[in-house]
Amino acid sequence: MLRFIVLGLLRDRAPRHGYALNKEYERRSGLESNGGRFYRELARLASDGLVEILPTPPGADSRQIRYAITPRGATAFDAWLASPGPSGDETSDDRLFTRALFLGRATPAVARALVDGWREEIRGRGARLEHVGAPAGEKPRASADFDPLPLLVARRLKVVAADLDLVERLWDAYERSMRPAAVPPPSRPLAPPAPAAAATRGRRS
Repeated sequence: MLRFIVLGLLRDRAPRHGYALNKEYERRSGLESNGGRFYRELARLASDGLVEILPTPPGADSRQIRYAITPRGATAFDAWLASPGPSGDETSDDRLFTRALFLGRATPAVARALVDGWREEIRGRGARLEHVGAPAGEKPRASADFDPLPLLVARRLKVVAADLDLVERLWDAYERSMRPAAVPPPSRPLAPPAPAAAATRGRRS
């Protein structure tokens, strides 16, 4: 999953070095990150042809290697962003969180498909939780026994509701960002002044 985070950070085609990418991810995600992992992932991406190493500008620090996404890397990122299912080590929460970070870089069609997929997956989780019960054939517990299941299910249902609320807020924000800036209506022209002759006749009458 880290490779798609790195590709997403570079998707705007602005070259950056590993330290800057790591700090940008921390700023955007609110999570602490291991800079070494970013450097190792950048090396793998470069080996796979998904990013390229740019020449060091004259006078710049040669240790600050700058990376840029390649057309192959952009295609790979776009395919991952639009994919409905998890990739490798992703959980449902990872899938929502990481793709939501880059929702602003999705086309309207991809963004709509993503949001619809999230809604369907989250509502499915909620429906399954609401039908949680004792397995078939299991004897009912004695009334004095402590059963934590209702509390655990209630907690997960709250997470489902929070996820649905987040998805709707994300979509609203995305739609607002896609709307063109409001154009103020033209100012109303002033009424032309009355002719002087008409005004004079009005005073005499």
